[in-house]
Amino acid sequence: MMEDPIHSAKILIVEDHVAVARSLTALLAHLGHRCVALPNAEEAAYLNHGLFDLALIDIVLPGENGFVFAERIAEQHPAVGIILMTGSPAHFHHPAVAPRTALLKPFRPRELQNAVADTLRHRRRSAAGPPVSLR
Repeated sequence: MMEDPIHSAKILIVEDHVAVARSLTALLAHLGHRCVALPNAEEAAYLNHGLFDLALIDIVLPGENGFVFAERIAEQHPAVGIILMTGSPAHFHHPAVAPRTALLKPFRPRELQNAVADTLRHRRRSAAGPPVSLR
């Protein structure tokens, strides 16, 4: 039986606040996902991002910011879903946010659950390509 990627995704979390990263990991693991959490883009750069279904990235990180890191993942691995997180509403006006889901911290567990499910569904539809017409 194949795993349902919407309910058992491999998720990369890039979040510099340890308590937030732990909370995200615990919640997503409870939902059936497998997570790797790292504190900055430099450490996450050593991973093969193509192995992940989704990347959950804080915008404000030490070193390389989340916008730049998200763009790099999107260019190298377009099938990886990306959700940006921020505590600043001003970040929602950045052009890098437009094509992606963004969550304003603090967010509720249900908001995270919905954003992850929606992003994974969209990713799955995109990977499948356009619907085929039988006419």
